[in-house]
Amino acid sequence: GSQSPIILFHGASGGLGTSTAAIGSALHMAEQGHKVFYLDLEKNGYTKDVLVQDSNTTLSEVLYAIKSNRANLSLKLEAYVSNDKGVAYYAPFKTIMDFNEMKSEDVKTLLHVICNSGNYDRVIVDTDVYSDEIRDTLFELADCVVMIADGTEIGRNKLQNKLFELQNISDNKVEHLMRKTKVLYSKFGSQSNAAEMNDVQVVGYINKVKGDHRAQVVSWVSKLDVFDHIL
Repeated sequence: GSQSPIILFHGASGGLGTSTAAIGSALHMAEQGHKVFYLDLEKNGYTKDVLVQDSNTTLSEVLYAIKSNRANLSLKLEAYVSNDKGVAYYAPFKTIMDFNEMKSEDVKTLLHVICNSGNYDRVIVDTDVYSDEIRDTLFELADCVVMIADGTEIGRNKLQNKLFELQNISDNKVEHLMRKTKVLYSKFGSQSNAAEMNDVQVVGYINKVKGDHRAQVVSWVSKLDVFDHIL
């Protein structure tokens, strides 16, 4: 339908630069003229290191509006949006407590509002490990799941475990889930070795980036054409 496609970035394990890839892809797509919404659902997301906040509201207010069943929810949530570098987004939660209040129903409602607003043609969701319930909801709603992995032996095992975990989410949806899951190798270095995956497509590689500042690294990553092959 007219719904915006949801692209979910998910790390096979921590510290792989999942957020770097997610924000990088958002900036890349915006640069290409797409209307991008970037939803950072991480406990310690670093949106604020890369995108400049131009609204004084955050996901904490967004969650409150959803939970209070506000009338005109979509208008309300639209008013909370920040914009920078062509990317629309919500500033991160104010506290970990707010973050922990979020339930899978809230995530569903939020994505429904964003995707049906007619304002965006790409919705990028960045998430780290969540309650199974929220994770499963995100995997279900996503049109494309980009699994971030590194090419080390340990990394490959973690990736295989993660894919196996996905297969157990729900047997009848496995094929569909595998079809929409793609692997992006990140922090690819000399020790890396790209595993040939039988059941999922490998989108490409992001080499190790030398850089002190997150904003610098993200800016470099955003210029990669690996993101053209995601959807």
